[in-house]
Amino acid sequence: MGSNEAPWVMANYVWRSDDKGATWSLVIPHAPWSPRVGQRAVRMPDGNIVLAGGYEPYHFDHDVWRSPDAGISWSRMTGAAPWVARNGHTLLAMPGGSILLTGGNNDVNFVPSLWNDLWRSDDQGASWTLVRSHTEWSRRSGQTGAVLPDGSVIIMGGNDDALGRGVLNDIWKLGPAPPATTGAIRVTSSPAGAAIAINGTGTGAVT
Repeated sequence: MGSNEAPWVMANYVWRSDDKGATWSLVIPHAPWSPRVGQRAVRMPDGNIVLAGGYEPYHFDHDVWRSPDAGISWSRMTGAAPWVARNGHTLLAMPGGSILLTGGNNDVNFVPSLWNDLWRSDDQGASWTLVRSHTEWSRRSGQTGAVLPDGSVIIMGGNDDALGRGVLNDIWKLGPAPPATTGAIRVTSSPAGAAIAINGTGTGAVT
C-alpha cells in the first residue's frame, strides 16, 4: 500500500496476493488516503485493515484509515490522531483487537526527531490513549515489531541516525501483561537491519 516510485513521486495504490506473495493483483489504483511512504498497516483479528501515518513531500501524516474489504474501500477513522505525525513507526494488531503504535520519525526543518512513545487504540484507530511517553528501548524509526501468541510484543532493530548511533540490532520484549503495567526487557541482539516473522507457535524467524 503506497510507495515512493521516484523522487517526490508517491503513490496510494493497493495490491493483494492470495498465494503468499508469488503473484499480485491490483486492488485499487488510488485509495482515498493521500499518496505517501513510511505508513504502517495491520490486519485486525476481524479481518479489517488499519493504516496509520506516513510521509508526503514536506508533510508528515497522523491520520488513520480502515478497510473492511481487503483494501477495496476505506473510511477515515481520524484525520488527526493525538500522536505526533510520523513515518517509520511500528503498528501492531493485538489478539484482543487493540492496536499499539510506537516509535517513528518526524523531520522538522530536515532535523530528524525520533520517538519511543507507546500509544494504544481500542476502536481500530478512531481514538488513542498514551500508554507511555518513553519506553525502555531508545528512540528510533524503521524498527520491526511482532506479536507473540501469548500477547507479548517484540520490538527489534531500527535506526537512530539523529542520535549518532546509526542502525540498531537490539531486541526487546514487552508483556504479555498490559503494556501500561509491565516493563520491556532487552532480550538479545539481531543482525542489523533484519526483519522478524512469528508463526502460530511463537517461533520466530529473522531475515
